Amino acid sequence: MSWLKLDMTKKTLLLIEGDRILDQVVLEPHNEAAAEYKLKVPFQWFDRENDPGAMVVITPPKTPPTA
Repeated sequence: MSWLKLDMTKKTLLLIEGDRILDQVVLEPHNEAAAEYKLKVPFQWFDRENDPGAMVVITPPKTPPTA
């Protein structure tokens, strides 16, 4: 099964199958002060035989971890 992973710590959208990254898109700054980004989703990702069936979003922590 393939799936999408939006990783806000790395500012990328990843197309993943199993444990392999098949492709990725880097988010472009739109309004960094408001933490807004834009991206161009490759629509051919959804024309694949095994199109993405799920999505995971990873966001950075709001405050840095303390020791």
